[in-house]
Amino acid sequence: MIDLTLGHYSPEVAGHAPRAVRPSTEYGPPLGLDALRSTIAAVNGVDVSSVAITAGASGGLLATLVARRPTSHLLLPRPWFPGYVGISRALGIPTTTYDVDDRAGANLIDVAARNGATTALWNMPHNPSGRHELPGERDQIEQLIDNGAFIIEDLAYDPVALDPRIVQHAAETPTHLVVGSMSKSLALAGERIGYVIGHPETVTSVATSSWSVLMSVSVVAQQVAFQTLVDDQAGVHSEARRLHRQEAARLAQLALGSIAPDPADAPYFIWLKFPGARLSSTDLAVACSERGVRVSAGDVFGESAPSIRLSLVSATLTDIKVGTGLVGAVLGEVGLLTER
Repeated sequence: MIDLTLGHYSPEVAGHAPRAVRPSTEYGPPLGLDALRSTIAAVNGVDVSSVAITAGASGGLLATLVARRPTSHLLLPRPWFPGYVGISRALGIPTTTYDVDDRAGANLIDVAARNGATTALWNMPHNPSGRHELPGERDQIEQLIDNGAFIIEDLAYDPVALDPRIVQHAAETPTHLVVGSMSKSLALAGERIGYVIGHPETVTSVATSSWSVLMSVSVVAQQVAFQTLVDDQAGVHSEARRLHRQEAARLAQLALGSIAPDPADAPYFIWLKFPGARLSSTDLAVACSERGVRVSAGDVFGESAPSIRLSLVSATLTDIKVGTGLVGAVLGEVGLLTER
């Protein structure tokens, strides 16, 4: 069975294996190990006081919302990463959604104005669609922050070295916080290790909430992340993974035709949406599974139209070639793929 559901790099794809470290049974500092925080701060050009370590990006989001405790609706992208809804429900935070289409930034501004919402989540590259931020949307996000909104940016799929404009703005602005993941960027999914970058006061508040809810982030996981980050300072593995995604997308285009994304974008996912189709998202996912390839059903991400998501990061190129071919065969059989 070929698995195209998981959105993390396997060691085989990642091109490296974490080095062994000395186990520790002690609690770590609430903000995280100094060596790891300092390294993340250095590669992003911010002060170490602007960085805290979290239990994955999801742990960072949980701690942020515990610290923030929105009193109005939390604005979520739709379709969404399922963890957003799960965390919001667990904390009893009401949510409203904005559509992630070709005008996602404008949609966010419009929905925020209509609902009087003061806290929003912005996720690019977007999971599940793989959409990247478009020109002009950075200005829209900063405009929303200037107008009083608190923006949480989920950049889990970006490298640890983030866009300087984003991290500098976050480090200087108490109402702008970046949530990142080393589970994805360093292929350490099992270690559950992430970080936040923001204004020192905001970061300290998030770290305090993280400690109150989760206690210390695994010290061993932090040591593994530090060593892996140091080993990859030249970005060799990050570049190799980008090339992997490009080749995976090229193979997907051969199997799926024009409905597959442009390989030049090095997409993380393929998001296939079929409005008006008679089959449901679950029907499509089950049909693919019966042919030997697992894909994610779109309704898991809050998408009402029949849709499926294929990950291009967790499988080998050989499996992606075979797997996307099987998906193409299924779509062809049900009349949803007419050209390749």
